[in-house]
Amino acid sequence: PGYLGIDGFFSKLAILGDPVSSNQGAMNFFRLALILGVIHVIFGLFIKIGDCLRRRDWGGAFLDGLPWIIIIISLIAILLSSRMAVSMQLVSEPLFPGGISKILIWPILAGAIVIIFFGARNEKSWGFRIFMGFLNLTIVRGLTSLLGDFLSYIRIMALGMVTAGIGVAINKIAFQFLSIPVAGIIILIIILIFGHIFNIGIGILGGFVHTLRLQYVEFFPRFYVGGGRPFEALKDEHKYITIVD
Repeated sequence: PGYLGIDGFFSKLAILGDPVSSNQGAMNFFRLALILGVIHVIFGLFIKIGDCLRRRDWGGAFLDGLPWIIIIISLIAILLSSRMAVSMQLVSEPLFPGGISKILIWPILAGAIVIIFFGARNEKSWGFRIFMGFLNLTIVRGLTSLLGDFLSYIRIMALGMVTAGIGVAINKIAFQFLSIPVAGIIILIIILIFGHIFNIGIGILGGFVHTLRLQYVEFFPRFYVGGGRPFEALKDEHKYITIVD
């Protein structure tokens, strides 16, 4: 179903299947949302590396950006090579041999060590530097944060499915009045027009707000660094003030 909740016609146009009427279509939509999320976040890290290289910030490029790309890609490859990915219905069969996890664990450990020791390299104390580096790896902008960022892209799937579901509900409610003579047709037309206008409006607003949030919360923090000068209000500055009676 599309915005208008018409089953059949829009289902034939759905390349990945109908996410509302079939579990397979819903899972395809789910996988697509996750893939877009992973690509979006990794693309942000590549932008960070490029920006750091442009500013000759070698530490930011090779100690902050590159280790995370290695860790993310390696963890995803390990997941897709396991039976866990099959049980989660991410893939039908493991995409890589099971032995690849024994190889990829080393770049993951190397990236983790780099983040722990150099992720907070501006701190003076080595003990506090390692502590903050460990937090950066696990909690603060770390693995848990990345997992949350990836799952946030599922809101794209949820938004599309909810919009289609509301469209179906509006149609079912409207056609219940068809049994009423004369007035039923008028009520049906009114419900269909105003109901679908409302649904389309909410869908457009939600699509704008949610995608904007994904840009500012999940994407921009991967590379954006604020700059500029602190705001100073216009005022007169005086060293001495002479008061004359």
